[in-house]
Amino acid sequence: MTNKEFAKQDGEFLRAVGLWGEATGSENLQLFVKYHATARQASKFRNGKGTAFKTLYRKTMFSGRRETK
Repeated sequence: MTNKEFAKQDGEFLRAVGLWGEATGSENLQLFVKYHATARQASKFRNGKGTAFKTLYRKTMFSGRRETK
């Protein structure tokens, strides 16, 4: 699966967006891997690269779900 195809999947991806911000960074990564990612996608996500990470970041950044510390 390409990164573009991966980012287009709505149901499971949006579920992860809903979970984002309620756990620590490593727990969020584990949830992301559990619901979505292949090893390649998880690596891109962890390094802040790829469409899936950018989409998730934008959704959390502009929806008010991202908490500031």
